[in-house]
Amino acid sequence: MPKDISAFQTRQQMVCSTFEIYHYREPYFKAPDFHGHDFYELYFFLDGGVTYHMEEKVYELQPGDVMLIPPGKMHRPVIVEDKAVYERVVLWINRGFFHALEEGGTQPLHLFDEAEAGRSYQLHLPEKEKEQVLDLLNSLIAEEQNDTFGRQDAQKALLTLLLITLARRQKNSKRDVQS
Repeated sequence: MPKDISAFQTRQQMVCSTFEIYHYREPYFKAPDFHGHDFYELYFFLDGGVTYHMEEKVYELQPGDVMLIPPGKMHRPVIVEDKAVYERVVLWINRGFFHALEEGGTQPLHLFDEAEAGRSYQLHLPEKEKEQVLDLLNSLIAEEQNDTFGRQDAQKALLTLLLITLARRQKNSKRDVQS
């Protein structure tokens, strides 16, 4: 298994006090039952045949789609093409760490607040933004795997930039719908 690909974790609770990030790729996957947790989850879909169930709504996913899952929301992926490789990056962010990011002046939590207010938890990313987000996620994974000077500061910066990038897409998507 390549270094950046994680073995799937069946647990649905965090062991880290800040964030956890996993890049999963399996040829077959038995999706977990509906579940919720007490942290924020950002799910970046890369490949496979999947619908995402969030509370009472079903989302059809395309590669590059992002699901924004606030704490307490019941959700689960459903595999519709069981022979396809299922690939995604999952980012879990602890509530306290999320609020600490806001102390820097940005409001990354706004991303999840907007999703919840509009009851729209899916973001479609254009190709350029899809690549940008994937680069940020891969950089975050690389920082997580290396114990180098400035690692924690780099992680915070990458995470903040990722959340700002997604919040901008969210605002632009909202503007596009209103036009």
